[in-house]
Amino acid sequence: VTGGSGFLGHHIVNGPLASDWEIVAPTSQLLDLRNRESVLATIRDWRPDAIIHTAYRKGDRASIVEASAHVAEAAAASGARLVHLSSDVVFGGRTEAYTEHDALSPAFEYGYDKADAESLVRELNPAAVIVRTSLLIGRTRLSSHEIMVRDAIERLAWDRRDEEREERHDQQHAGRHQERDRARDRGAPERGEERGL
Repeated sequence: VTGGSGFLGHHIVNGPLASDWEIVAPTSQLLDLRNRESVLATIRDWRPDAIIHTAYRKGDRASIVEASAHVAEAAAASGARLVHLSSDVVFGGRTEAYTEHDALSPAFEYGYDKADAESLVRELNPAAVIVRTSLLIGRTRLSSHEIMVRDAIERLAWDRRDEEREERHDQQHAGRHQERDRARDRGAPERGEERGL
């Protein structure tokens, strides 16, 4: 498993089915996937049955595109089954659902990088399985999507509390003015005025 310390890789390495497999999840310090020769030699020596490629660093094209190509090439050379993790950001967005046969149409840099990686994986390892994830949900820790949703809900809750506090303050302030106006209309002294002087 590449990217074993990342969100998805962590869940694969520590998931309920992990005990059924002998899993190797090298750190990026142990195996720099951007180094083609190192990847080819390491995969050849380890001889895995399967490789689940989840590793990437957002904003680092080499860790997305070149690393994916190196893993795909090494998997093909060693006969390992490759499961390459991609993303739905290879599509730009539309109202109709996409299929695996739709042309890639990324709208921003990360999407372009993931699309280029997919193309190289298909070219170098036609038997690879490409999985396009969307929103990931965690079991043992929150995904970045879950964190964004949690933070948005908390901000909304705080904003709502602030609005309610302001409403109560405005109502109290308006109530004091109404009380003073009613007292003035009755000719009674306002709160705080001395009587009989």
